[in-house]
Amino acid sequence: MAVWRAKLLKLFPEDKQTIEKESLYSIFHLMLNRVHEAHIDRNPAMLSKIYGFAMWCAEQESKLLWNPAGVSFYEHLFDCDQQYWNDVIAWLHPSIIRNHQSLWEFMLPKDRYQELCKLLSVHLKKGKVKPNRHSEKLI
Repeated sequence: MAVWRAKLLKLFPEDKQTIEKESLYSIFHLMLNRVHEAHIDRNPAMLSKIYGFAMWCAEQESKLLWNPAGVSFYEHLFDCDQQYWNDVIAWLHPSIIRNHQSLWEFMLPKDRYQELCKLLSVHLKKGKVKPNRHSEKLI
């Protein structure tokens, strides 16, 4: 079994069938929906699991892991209502922001991207971004 599947099974044992049969791209698409719901529901336990796994994948050397995290999760992270953007940003490590900002620039309309850049700048300057604690629990 692939390491990423084993990590996901540990985090989400209730999703065993999906984790065992779906591609990582499909799973990240499902996780994107879940992370948006978790922000609405203010569910930090779920947010920690999802952002932690996504960051772990994004930090790996294998394109088979970082690419699905980028194109199926991080690229669409700010497709949610703008009222949640500050909450989303607070879960992103500065390295994730640096590595994925060009995806957001490509995906978002210019005015929304400019607004996102302002928020990212404020969070990074004030140190509001959470420390790199998400992937540590998964290793």
